[in-house]
Amino acid sequence: MSSTTSHDRPNILVITTHDSGRYFGCYGIDELRTPAIDALAADGVCFTRYFATVPICSASRATMLTGRYPQSHGLMDLVHPNAGWKLGDDERHLSHLLRDAGYGTYLFGMQHEAWDVNTLGFDETHAQHASGGGRQFAGEVAESVAEFLASSAQDTSPFYAQVGFVETHTPFAREHIEPDDSNSVYIPPYVQPDGPMRQTMAEFQGMLRTVDDAVRTIVDALAASGLEEDTLLVFTTDHGIELPRSKWFLYDPGVEIALVMRWPGGGIDGGRTCDHLLANVDFVPSVLELAGMTVPENIEGVSFAANLADDAAEAPRDAVFGMYQKFDIRSVRTDDFK
Repeated sequence: MSSTTSHDRPNILVITTHDSGRYFGCYGIDELRTPAIDALAADGVCFTRYFATVPICSASRATMLTGRYPQSHGLMDLVHPNAGWKLGDDERHLSHLLRDAGYGTYLFGMQHEAWDVNTLGFDETHAQHASGGGRQFAGEVAESVAEFLASSAQDTSPFYAQVGFVETHTPFAREHIEPDDSNSVYIPPYVQPDGPMRQTMAEFQGMLRTVDDAVRTIVDALAASGLEEDTLLVFTTDHGIELPRSKWFLYDPGVEIALVMRWPGGGIDGGRTCDHLLANVDFVPSVLELAGMTVPENIEGVSFAANLADDAAEAPRDAVFGMYQKFDIRSVRTDDFK
């Protein structure tokens, strides 16, 4: 690959939450207190019609990070040693593609694409488990990322850092979480607005605040490191919240997901929105194009990189597709119909 400037070859930092859908203040839900994520959207580009291809964790993340549909990459349900689902042996995860292109590749927190993390393309893994053996929570993971960013300030080679929070996966009530009803409680219109649901959503909102605090830690560390200008920072989630008619299903709450991107040195900034119909299968080709790399021929998603550079660029697709094999359900969405 020909030499490039640092702005043509950005660091890539991807933060992913678990089961959060579009439940953030920047997506118009005033009851939710997510100031750090909202500020990132106000400084970057917020995608308003971005959808998961699958409403379940492993299959959705595998689609996002291979740029290929589940029927192609093979992981159509949850990763589990006895479940029989896994990425195909020849599948190339984003960590493989970027490592082969000269990126240092680092995993922080959880991933859900492989039972054996060593089959992915990470040079180093950090903070996957707490000292007691359980998963680390968002604040602990964010501190590890902050330490990494500080140590990378003088490194001239680009990095890919994949950051996974276990939050906001159920159970919402955890020892380190305080329910948050300080700014009222948002009750989704598709569930019964009774007392138990109010408590459930207050617990969810408390967990969401810990996510937002962790994002602030990472964003502040990135700024302090001096790497902010040259880093493509991504915030996204895998699928909808664990509520009826959401996660596990292809109703909109199950597949509507957040995507916020910011790269000041690459012109991905300014508090803009991208309103094109897009899916997370489109993520890998877009990132590769932004990094100045050739998109492999077997990638099935379509790049939206041109739409980040030019608001008037043609929409890259006219339909998005959804599937979940366990329930034998499929969906097609266009601008006008689903």
